[in-house]
Amino acid sequence: MSILDRSVLQAVETALAVAVLLVVTVMVTNVPFEYPSGPTLGGVPIDPELVVPGAFGVIVLVNGAMDGLDIWSSIVGAIGAITVLLASGSLYTLYTSNPGMFAGGLFTLATGVPLSLLILGRRAVDMVAYQRRNTISDAR
Repeated sequence: MSILDRSVLQAVETALAVAVLLVVTVMVTNVPFEYPSGPTLGGVPIDPELVVPGAFGVIVLVNGAMDGLDIWSSIVGAIGAITVLLASGSLYTLYTSNPGMFAGGLFTLATGVPLSLLILGRRAVDMVAYQRRNTISDAR
């Protein structure tokens, strides 16, 4: 992949990290939202609390695979894999079960939020390091 593809992947990863935090914010603050309480696409449930962290986990896994094997990608990849497994298992359970009390979104978000914070923290550290390198190189 070229550099442009890598930066696009990182931008999508960052956007999904923010989206996970926004979904949590909407759920925690009980803000009234416009989308239906049980949105579906062709009969398949597409609850944001399941789909957004699941898609985020997939992007994190792809980006981690491109980074190679190191401590960071191992930790983030493990959390991303757990998030994807919980999201897919929860979607399957929601799709095949009768309506009622369902807490799959809670578990998916419980892994998606720390993953989002890790990714956004890493982006912040990378940006500060990049700015510091540019400042030092400009001073020479």
